[in-house]
Amino acid sequence: MELIQSIPMSIKFTLEKSRDKSKDVYWVYARIICKRERVLISLKMEAQIDDWDFANHQFVQSKKINLVKNNKLRSIADELTQIYLDLKRTGSPISSKVIKNIYNGDITQSSDVEFMTFYNKHLEELKLKTNEYTDGVIGHYVKTQTHLVRFLKLNGLSKIKMNELSRKFIERFENYLLSTPNAHTGRPMNSNTSATYIRKLRATINAAYKMEVIPTNPFVSFKMHPIKSANKTVLSQEELDVLNSHALDDNFALDKARKMFLFCCATGLRHSDATQLHNDMIRKDEDGVYWISMSQQKTGDNVEIPLSNIAEKIYHEFEAHRIATGFALPMLSNQKSNDALKAISKKVEINKNISWHVARHTFATNSLNHGVDIAAVSSLMGHRTIKTTQIYGKVTRKRKADVIKFLNAKTAVAKPKKKNGK
Repeated sequence: MELIQSIPMSIKFTLEKSRDKSKDVYWVYARIICKRERVLISLKMEAQIDDWDFANHQFVQSKKINLVKNNKLRSIADELTQIYLDLKRTGSPISSKVIKNIYNGDITQSSDVEFMTFYNKHLEELKLKTNEYTDGVIGHYVKTQTHLVRFLKLNGLSKIKMNELSRKFIERFENYLLSTPNAHTGRPMNSNTSATYIRKLRATINAAYKMEVIPTNPFVSFKMHPIKSANKTVLSQEELDVLNSHALDDNFALDKARKMFLFCCATGLRHSDATQLHNDMIRKDEDGVYWISMSQQKTGDNVEIPLSNIAEKIYHEFEAHRIATGFALPMLSNQKSNDALKAISKKVEINKNISWHVARHTFATNSLNHGVDIAAVSSLMGHRTIKTTQIYGKVTRKRKADVIKFLNAKTAVAKPKKKNGK
């Protein structure tokens, strides 16, 4: 039973051997060829080898039960043909893969898919890919989802369909992000934050385009604004010395938070990684150097970091904590840690907005300023590419002055000796 209509698609029913080699069972498949693309659709129907008419691609007609089965095959062929015709009528992209996905219920025809229905389904699929998408990335998708719902409701677009998306739609959403005041701060988000959400929208629409749910990608004609490199707060070596030497009014809690912060300044660890740092992740090598070996929570990538003298000293101070809990450091929650840092910076009179991530920025910037090779810094921080590390590569005034002093010393011309003592 091969169906050849007045359309550029053929449907043929064929048998495929069961994967279970112990069973002499075959499964019936519909083979679709459209635009030279071939796919097989499982029909969940069994067939014995002597019960199949290979010449006519259907069940043999000699058995009455097979008349019913052949009628079902014809019904399936009609359904697949109708899917093709509906796609053509709505101007949607047509391929064997799309027809298969619609038949199996994996997607509905693009004319019927609401944008937020697709976005929500796409997000749920991403959440299942825990090895590819971290909690932080999923969090950005969720925030984008929240902004999209508000934007669509405000503009009466809650039911907008996938094939109604356009460049103008994206531009309106971007303008909404950049102009709508935040409920807490009273100010709109900055361009970097907006760009983060636009990128999540782009990834979702790209996925729809690859699945051929939409015929064209509206982002093709949309100009993405680059994320600007923000001025990162860092502490100089002098400020670290002040922070380390201050008495802090003998406040034990603040002193403990300070030591955790200085440990991260000396290792470049994120707060999340320092929190999960187990004692088993720190080992001493044959040269007496202590090494951190762990998988980063944000990226899942492995990183190896040798402890500096400062980090090693802090590590040894909390031996009792390690024995009791198994964790290397008595870390506070991220919120409590940042609260403690605000109190500490006020006491030591460092007039900078210090959060825990400043420790990571400080490690990178000071390492580069002290002449450490950027490839080495990139490896220590667990960056996947040096391009990520380069955002810390802004040369400070002090570093520039040191370079000129070095060049002056190398290029200084010796003064000629005076003749006759003159």
